[in-house]
Amino acid sequence: MEWLLEMLGWGRSRGRIRDEALLRARRQLDADEPSAALEILDAQRDDEFSSLIAVERKLVRLQALVRLRSWDRAEQILAKAPFLDEEQAATWADVRAQVRLGRGDLDGALAVVEAAEPVPKCARAQLQLTKLRILAARGRDDEIVWTGLRKLPIEVLKSLARRHSVEPAAAIANRILEGGAYR
Repeated sequence: MEWLLEMLGWGRSRGRIRDEALLRARRQLDADEPSAALEILDAQRDDEFSSLIAVERKLVRLQALVRLRSWDRAEQILAKAPFLDEEQAATWADVRAQVRLGRGDLDGALAVVEAAEPVPKCARAQLQLTKLRILAARGRDDEIVWTGLRKLPIEVLKSLARRHSVEPAAAIANRILEGGAYR
């Protein structure tokens, strides 16, 4: 189960990059403190580091901005897409879809998720969760959403309900958690 939490960005840092500010920011995101993560990253100058660290910092910054519903700031960063590997490109697409979902552009959000190819194994779970959130918001795909959410670990459902409490997917997650309809 730890592997799924890690893929969804709710686990420990992958440690792929040794940058203290980035690691502290990831820990703040893991603790559901996106404002603190942004504060750490905003104090850093990305141009002082390798492009890989700058890209990773931008990805963490984007994730924090999405959680804070700062759509304009997130779109400014998304407009300047750096060179990305497959995993980073999938995360970039996921954030772009979440921004569109947050703005109410459900068809656009779904198009972004469905166009995200190729999706490496390590990014599939997060994109699938975003797709389930979009489908729940559309209100037309209840069976797909219920089936998909029931398959997720309880920790992920709790996090979904907490982080996105105003969304239809969170209401379904709460019903699954409260009603014992889990798996």
